Amino acid sequence: MTITELRQNIWQRLEKMEEEKLTAVADFLDRLDTSSSSQNQEGKMGKSEDETRKQLIKSLRGMASHSSFSSDEFSRQKQEDIDWEERNW
Repeated sequence: MTITELRQNIWQRLEKMEEEKLTAVADFLDRLDTSSSSQNQEGKMGKSEDETRKQLIKSLRGMASHSSFSSDEFSRQKQEDIDWEERNW
């Protein structure tokens, strides 16, 4: 069945439908449109956001690898500060 034949078939069936069923079909089409458009937006946004996220992660890898300031160094300096405060207060 071609797309034109399919549309004609649907149109003929719609012309014979009662108002209640037509309302249900209209509601269905609205939900279908909403679902399709939200999926398209999510797909477009998801890809660009995913690519951006991957680029950010890649740029951050090893960013502090050449830094001389490690968590051990931070802990040592913090303990020195605590000791100094205890002596001077």
